[in-house]
Amino acid sequence: MKLRNTISDEERKRRQEAVDYARASIELSGYHLGTEDEARAQAFVNGDLDLSDFVRSTAPSQLEDVSRASPEAAAERSPSGRAPNGRG
Repeated sequence: MKLRNTISDEERKRRQEAVDYARASIELSGYHLGTEDEARAQAFVNGDLDLSDFVRSTAPSQLEDVSRASPEAAAERSPSGRAPNGRG
């Protein structure tokens, strides 16, 4: 859904703060957003995506794989080489 120019500066600031908070949370878990994820986040901040489209664009199967992964498997996917919980 295209929303460009339909959000206020206040809404744009709120979205940027939410994306920054989510990015920090992800990084504290030992992961980093990829280029595609960063582009989707920026599209949301800019008003090109509404929240439902932004959230829907994340593949549920990817989230499930990460949540069910053993610490060793999670460490293999993590750029830091550590499992998100610090073990491994």
